[in-house]
Amino acid sequence: MERWMNRHDPRHDASPYGMPRGESLTDPDSHDIRALFRSLWQKRWRFLLVMLGVGIAVFVLVSSMAPTYTAYAKVVLDPRKAQIVTGNEVVASLQPSEEMVNGEVAVLSSNLLITDVVNLLSDDLKNKLDPALQPKSLMDRGKDTVKSALGALTGSSPAPTPSSGLSEEEQRTARVVKAIRNGLSVYDEPDSFVIVVKSEFGDRELAQVIPNTVINVYLDTQTGARRDAVTQAADSLQAQVSTLEAEVEAAELAVSEYIAKSVLENGGTLENTVEQLSSLNTQLIATRSERVAARARFTQLESTINTRGPRAAANIVDTPTMETLRVQELSLLQEDAEWARSFDETQKRRVRIRDELEAVGQAMEREVMDVLEIQRNELEIAELREASLSQSIANLEAKVIQISGSMLQLKQLEREAAASRQNYQTLLTRLTEMRSQRDLQQADAKLIETAIRPEIPTAPRPKLMAAFTAILAGTVLGAVILFNEMAPTTFRSSHELERATDLPILSALPKLRRSAARNILSEVKGNPLGAYSEGVRQLRTSLDVMGHRQQTVMLTSALQNEGKSTTLLALAQVTAMANKDVIVLDLDARGPSIKRQLGITLENDLSDYINHKCNLSEVIYRADNLDFDVLAFDDLDLQAVEDLSTDWIEPLITELKDKYDAVLIDSPALFPALDALLISQLVDARILVVACESTQRSAVMRGIRHFKKAHTPIDGAVLSMANNRNASRQYEVGSYEYS
Repeated sequence: MERWMNRHDPRHDASPYGMPRGESLTDPDSHDIRALFRSLWQKRWRFLLVMLGVGIAVFVLVSSMAPTYTAYAKVVLDPRKAQIVTGNEVVASLQPSEEMVNGEVAVLSSNLLITDVVNLLSDDLKNKLDPALQPKSLMDRGKDTVKSALGALTGSSPAPTPSSGLSEEEQRTARVVKAIRNGLSVYDEPDSFVIVVKSEFGDRELAQVIPNTVINVYLDTQTGARRDAVTQAADSLQAQVSTLEAEVEAAELAVSEYIAKSVLENGGTLENTVEQLSSLNTQLIATRSERVAARARFTQLESTINTRGPRAAANIVDTPTMETLRVQELSLLQEDAEWARSFDETQKRRVRIRDELEAVGQAMEREVMDVLEIQRNELEIAELREASLSQSIANLEAKVIQISGSMLQLKQLEREAAASRQNYQTLLTRLTEMRSQRDLQQADAKLIETAIRPEIPTAPRPKLMAAFTAILAGTVLGAVILFNEMAPTTFRSSHELERATDLPILSALPKLRRSAARNILSEVKGNPLGAYSEGVRQLRTSLDVMGHRQQTVMLTSALQNEGKSTTLLALAQVTAMANKDVIVLDLDARGPSIKRQLGITLENDLSDYINHKCNLSEVIYRADNLDFDVLAFDDLDLQAVEDLSTDWIEPLITELKDKYDAVLIDSPALFPALDALLISQLVDARILVVACESTQRSAVMRGIRHFKKAHTPIDGAVLSMANNRNASRQYEVGSYEYS
């Protein structure tokens, strides 16, 4: 027999309608918005019932709750104040900031401030707030009942209430403070420095009185605290002012006494001595300059005389006598030059001129020596004067040092006196400002809205809560439905099945009504042009157009209860209605369902044939009310499960093919066993049945992988138990039905 596993049929590469395998009409990632809304519309009654039920339940529950009245009072933190008295404040005003606002919110809700509020309330309001005087709530009564029941079961008596050590009045105040704090909410408004005091109580009067009293106490506390701080600071400052006054008088007296003593001891003041020292320093600088100049002149002249002689030194001496001698020498030289033109050196006039020149030269040498002596005397005088000035300056410097030492102590005394005087004046001015500010203190906050008496309760609001919860329930239910629609774990249409499995979809069978599902044959014969019958007929036609004879057809599924047996019976009926001899072969020995669905009784079943208790004709069931024959197991047969093999299945199928036009085989589901793979090797066509919106995609894909490992092709798939919407999605052209 020719095996499909050994040949490749190119017809499996395309769907029965010419579409390439695995190719879709739409984008796999897209979603049909209209289909999503259709899904929601089909479940509209579920939506309405859920929303109505939740709304009624919430309305009844909320209506039974005690009413709550709400009131608001507001203050604003404002540092702007009238500057009546200049100077810094004793208690610095608050600079509004987020941290500061949070701190004031904590102050407004503190138990110390609430305690002051309780002390201002009347006894009637305290009684309304005292939990010990109020009737117990339903929850508290339930807790007491449970505790009593537990005590009765365990035989133990209730534990005594521990003593707190407080008086009855103190305990009552503590209870009222706790009640107020439970009903009070203090918070700041966003993007502002406004603090809101919100009260929620079951009494209108309490809702109005509590926030107003809290704010009044808060403002009075701020003003009183600031006034007390100023008074305390002024008293402390007064004592410091008295002490500093005595210190200033003592310091100024010490400065005066020290100045008189310094003048007597040093003979003058530091200013006069410094002035004299400055003058002597100026003279010393001039004297040193003169001494340096005299030494330079003397050294130059003496050096020239020693090296070149007195005659050469005459050139650097500039005195009136030397100028006269130079003129005489020049005149004699000119005259000698004129005589030399006409006479030689022996001429008398020239001899006399030379004698005169010699006399002039000697006179010049004497002048040079005289100048040298004068310069030596000038140098000695300059040195003596410099030494004298230096000594005088040294003496004055010693005196300045002595006076400066005395002045350091004087300046220290003056600084101490000035510091004491400044501190005294500062504190005296500050004391005056404090006394002026004491009666002008204002709170850092200002009341901008007072709480008014609420007329209607703010909670509970049964209608609003019922409507909100109903809408919320509907929204959650809709989100769950949309999520299931957009992220399915099952197959909802033939397109999804074809895209995921790459198998041609032979048909999509609608889900039958419960009454019709009990007798599938009646549905097919009684309504031959109905949607289900047309779907089965489409399956039969798809098998016929595969291009070769499909005599043995096996239907299997990934899991049980996917409509495999029902589809097989319907296919058998439609095939028989086409005047063909059909036999239904039930090879599911683990859970045979053909006998049960047909409601027949088998005298001999397939187990008898396998065990050679009877021949084939004796185990085939034939009845007048059936248009096809049946060969099935009567019940679970474990021995047949163990003996399932091609040794008896292949001869059986071969013999049935000789007698019938179509052999339709109901094979076991692929999971948990893989018996269907063995049967698939012996048939002409293999059909995978997948239940719409029921079979997990992972199970279907795992089953297909098992077929691929066995190198056995699956010829097509059938989407079973689909609703009308999913059944009509097979080719997205709608569904048609003849009436």
